[in-house]
Amino acid sequence: MKVPVLRLSLQNATILSVVWLASASLLELARRYGHWRWAEHGVLAVEAFPMRVWDFLGVMPLVREAYFHGELAGWQVRVLLGLTTVLIIAVLAVTVGFGMYLVALRFAERDRTA
Repeated sequence: MKVPVLRLSLQNATILSVVWLASASLLELARRYGHWRWAEHGVLAVEAFPMRVWDFLGVMPLVREAYFHGELAGWQVRVLLGLTTVLIIAVLAVTVGFGMYLVALRFAERDRTA
């Protein structure tokens, strides 16, 4: 039986991205209109991962400078954070899917020679 690993990985990544974006949006709404402390902590936690990736890639100083000079609005930074997270999820899904594909090929080759 052949399992479409890459397709399943991309489907899982899509579902995870939708759930992540919906959760981040709900947290942002709760933070903005409810003024609850837990919502602010949630928003900071959601934004921490893509910001660390930006920092690792050297993009964070550019975004910070553009934000402080008024070239980027807060909502634009949040959209960029969301897109970054979706991209990270997709890259991880393709990487895992490709790795699983290689493992499946190895097992298929082993079964053929046995």
